[in-house]
Amino acid sequence: MLSAYQAMAQIGEIRLHLTRSLLFRGYRSSTTALTGVVAVVAALVQSMVVIDPVRYLQNYLTIWFAAAVLSLALVFAKVLLAHRGDESALNRELSTTALLQLAPSIVAGLLVTLVIALFRTGAAGALPGVWMILISLGIFASRQNLPRLVVLPAGYYMLAGLWALTLSPAEAMRPWVMGSVFGFGQFLAAGVLYVTLERKRAS
Repeated sequence: MLSAYQAMAQIGEIRLHLTRSLLFRGYRSSTTALTGVVAVVAALVQSMVVIDPVRYLQNYLTIWFAAAVLSLALVFAKVLLAHRGDESALNRELSTTALLQLAPSIVAGLLVTLVIALFRTGAAGALPGVWMILISLGIFASRQNLPRLVVLPAGYYMLAGLWALTLSPAEAMRPWVMGSVFGFGQFLAAGVLYVTLERKRAS
């Protein structure tokens, strides 16, 4: 017979496998599309107030840091609201797993930005490409609990990031490099979520 410890361990393994195999439905197409709008608005703001982002790096970073914080706040708030009042431990674990899968990319992006802003300002032109690649890696890390088609926005961000790294600092930090890449990328991700999760569920 199994001991109580062995039984609990097996239950834990079963829950882990379930969490890994279930689709996470906390992300919504409307919220994801809204983060694309945030990117477009940030690009507009940059085009009006930061004429030379290479020279005025702090202003450039402030705009895009604010856009990132707002976007993350929208996504996390929607995830939390989606499970408000849900007493299912499995759903709570699934939400936690989904957020933790993104955490390394978010933390890495913050640390890389901080190091470049403080010690290597000459390398600031690489930041847009690095941000795009980290978003790609975050999506790839989450693909186990998301529809298979999320590889489309993930691959798009990877290619866009590699392209951005080929640009000069002045070109890479133009408003519409970030605005167009993240605007289209988030709309693409929103379309994937709608087609694969929300439309099917509604029908």
